[in-house]
Amino acid sequence: MRLKLKPLNEQVIVITGSDSGIGLATARAAAERGACVVLNSRNEPALERIAEELRAEGAQVAWHAGDVADEAEMRVLAQVAVNAFGRIDTWVNNAGVSIYGEIERTPVDDVRRLFETNYFGLVNGSLAALPHLRRDGGALINVGSVVSGVSIALQGHYSASKHAVKGFTDALRQELEHDGAPVAVTLIRPAGIDTPYTEHARNYMEDAEPMLPPPVYAPEVVARAILDCAVRPQREVLVGGAARQMEMMEGASSRAFDAYVESVVWDQQRAPRGSKRRNDALYAPSVSGRTHGDHHGHVMRTSAYTYTRQHPLKTLLTLGAAAGTAYVLSRFGVMDRLNEELRAWLTGGQEADDGTIARADADMRHVLRHLEALGPQPIETLSPEEARMQPTPADAVKAMLRKHGQTPEPEAVGRVVDRTIPGPAGEIPVRIYTPHGTGPFPVVVYTHGGGWVIATNDTYDSSARAVCNAAEAIIVAVEYRKAP
Repeated sequence: MRLKLKPLNEQVIVITGSDSGIGLATARAAAERGACVVLNSRNEPALERIAEELRAEGAQVAWHAGDVADEAEMRVLAQVAVNAFGRIDTWVNNAGVSIYGEIERTPVDDVRRLFETNYFGLVNGSLAALPHLRRDGGALINVGSVVSGVSIALQGHYSASKHAVKGFTDALRQELEHDGAPVAVTLIRPAGIDTPYTEHARNYMEDAEPMLPPPVYAPEVVARAILDCAVRPQREVLVGGAARQMEMMEGASSRAFDAYVESVVWDQQRAPRGSKRRNDALYAPSVSGRTHGDHHGHVMRTSAYTYTRQHPLKTLLTLGAAAGTAYVLSRFGVMDRLNEELRAWLTGGQEADDGTIARADADMRHVLRHLEALGPQPIETLSPEEARMQPTPADAVKAMLRKHGQTPEPEAVGRVVDRTIPGPAGEIPVRIYTPHGTGPFPVVVYTHGGGWVIATNDTYDSSARAVCNAAEAIIVAVEYRKAP
């Protein structure tokens, strides 16, 4: 039987780590929608100030300052919620800390402290909430990370703690479902989020400050996903198309993903010394009390990927379900919104507007001349007439060349590898680009039937997918264009 959760304006929601970042964004959004909110963090002055601000706006708020690593403090937090509002409907385990640096350079005592917060703090919160949720029904929402499923160098210990969060959350869900308990258990897995996360991280990189790889999403995107799970049970939610891209790459080729992290993500996590605010919160409470961080690049305010995954029926009804899912997604703008996320990723987090992309046509023609020199052969399994040739504003490859190339010479914008891939009628020459400081994956460009094909989120065919898989590159889909 599907669990029915209360409307948000009838709920009592407890949120740990709610003095900044995702937790604060979630608390504000929940209060705006009429929920009774119970705040928690180690920062008592910040909690008091935030509670006063929310009450001034008409919200019902309680708070308790305490460390999630202390099991007794979490029991007190639960009791504060019950004393103030009579029950708990949703409990959000959000509190977390981070460490940047190579694994061998990080003191084990700091790693233990990280796990005390990220893993044992979440366990403590869950165990404090469960007696109330089992009795009255409700939602337990645990905030993990994209690195609950993949791992990233320089954040190895953080990745390990978030893997533990996923293991705990999945096993707990199974046990509660086995018991028939009226508790929905959700794992939220955000991509990079513009919060004070890097500011609060302990840093063991000798010559750099912590930084988030692009693209980066606003904390309000995560807050919306969390509150959607508070009213509609969902098992796991990836927040941000970037999170899905990383999972797809690692799943398709672990070696390629490792190489990408080592050659691209490594540098994307390192800002120059002195360029970032620092407020190490591993042991002491943070003092920022801010929702947003100091990310200098473009911040994505929405995620079409997350919205369509959480609201598939609403999306299809809005766009016209009779047209069919694939046609609707490709023709009525949903994929264009997804392309914005992909484009931001491929351009280092800087959104490329249509004018920028149009100006890059000369650069792409230069790339095509290089491809022609390889003696390309068309893929005979798809005729030119069958290939889609409609233009779209989502040409990530051209945007990448324009944004990152001082010249249109492809060698100037990243590593270039020429390969031949076995095809139905012989060898198919391809050129694989791994842009400097961009991507989540190499970009494959090749010719076909008088046209050229680039990796995008727009549409797909099996032969193109096979080519890219054989090249150890990642492809979400392909877009066909008429050759210049």
